[in-house]
Amino acid sequence: MPSSSNRGPNPYESSQTESTHRRSDSKRPIGTLILAPLLLLVGLATIWIRISQLLSAYSFSDEVVISGSYYVTLARDVLIAGAALIGGALLPFGKAVGWWASVFHAYLRIALQGVLPTIGAIVAQLSWGVMQVPYTARLAACAVCVLILIYLQKDNVRLYFGIRTKPLVLNPAFLVVCTVLIFGFDVCMTLVR
Repeated sequence: MPSSSNRGPNPYESSQTESTHRRSDSKRPIGTLILAPLLLLVGLATIWIRISQLLSAYSFSDEVVISGSYYVTLARDVLIAGAALIGGALLPFGKAVGWWASVFHAYLRIALQGVLPTIGAIVAQLSWGVMQVPYTARLAACAVCVLILIYLQKDNVRLYFGIRTKPLVLNPAFLVVCTVLIFGFDVCMTLVR
């Protein structure tokens, strides 16, 4: 029987030592400490807006009829806020889940703020001859999310979180998935009305 000291490293062992080495080898990116509270703020603000809308509907009327589209919008916003809150809570601790949630949140925001309004404007132009100009605030939010994605894809940031995938900056497949997800919520909203 060969002794365990003669064998090389076992490729099937847990990668605990790998994750501890990456933290000591790589310096914490300062941008993650700036981004984390902003994500928490965005997540909490999204939830607060939905709650305040619901409470204001109840305060102005004795009989409140909430359409099904409100619940679909609420589910979409909870998904987006949840990704922001998870990302914001876990980014400072160097957790890979926080990195992935932050990337997912940025892609969802790009799909919601940029891609779908642009598709809507193109369809309106082709169908009715009316060109709808996307809102400046939506385009600004989309640009901020693109900048966040670019930052999160930097080599030192991915190394700190132990992410070994290729950079996802404006990855068309990931953007299509998020757009279809948001579009699915919007289709459900239309069907439920």
